[in-house]
Amino acid sequence: MINILLSTDDNYVMPTGVLMTSICENTKSEVTFYIMTNADFKDESRSSLKRNIAKYNQNIVFIPVQPSATKDFPFGRPDQPTHVSVATYYRLLITNLLPKNVDKIIYLDGDMIVMDDIADYFNEDVDGYAVGAVIDQDMDENVKDERLEYPKQDGYFNAGSLLINLKYWREHHAYEEFIKVMHEKSNIIIFHDQDVLNYVFHDKKKWLSPRYNIQTEFLVAKKVARYGKELIKAIKNPLAIHFCMRGSKPWMIRCDNPFTEVWRKYKSISVWANSPLQNNVSGNLKNRIRIFLVKYHLWKETYYLTIPKIEEL
Repeated sequence: MINILLSTDDNYVMPTGVLMTSICENTKSEVTFYIMTNADFKDESRSSLKRNIAKYNQNIVFIPVQPSATKDFPFGRPDQPTHVSVATYYRLLITNLLPKNVDKIIYLDGDMIVMDDIADYFNEDVDGYAVGAVIDQDMDENVKDERLEYPKQDGYFNAGSLLINLKYWREHHAYEEFIKVMHEKSNIIIFHDQDVLNYVFHDKKKWLSPRYNIQTEFLVAKKVARYGKELIKAIKNPLAIHFCMRGSKPWMIRCDNPFTEVWRKYKSISVWANSPLQNNVSGNLKNRIRIFLVKYHLWKETYYLTIPKIEEL
């Protein structure tokens, strides 16, 4: 049994469902999806996610989270990102929310797709570690001034894709540690639960291959040059693609990520096959210019243009 943890609200149902489709299409094993939602999650949304995976005979469990569970968490300050909801903190609650017999689980953000059997990821050995994780695309920026008050050589991971050792979390009272950090260090928490997870687990994580979390900027030429052969190998054999560029998502009309058409392939076999793409054409002028330059290969510092074309992967 492979356990997968997702989080969504009514506005993110379609992307979450497409992610689930990609997992079901590529995974041979039995899967249980645990889906954390806000307390007023609509019955219609719940029903659509169930219908979407019905043909795969996989399992789905919904876990409603009450507003009181996150009411005191650091959120909404001017120095914090505004494009996420307080639901991003749900991950920190899982030792209290998930069944006690679940000792290991994969967490994935909703703006991802899976392109290979997710058992490869689930079967990674994280005994003795709190999480298995991939470096964050902005790791250098997040550790350079030791903002989170731990040695910068410990690095900074992206929390959008995590192999979580729940047994370790319970045995080491991780939830209590999270609460303590958010109470005592709230002033240094900018990237919400991702900062909290890095603070608590900075020396308790296992670095995993980038193939488990190919973030958008990993496809940028300068990042490929920075991380070298391991990243090139991962790009050519990806398991999970993470569309983490704000304002450029594959369900939007304009998305310049090279894996956009792969995401749309999975949408076309989901229950949202006929749902229109969102209109982002009239968005930020700078972003529109960037997309135009990338499309016509005029901006050499954007995507790593020497990787195989998507149809060759």
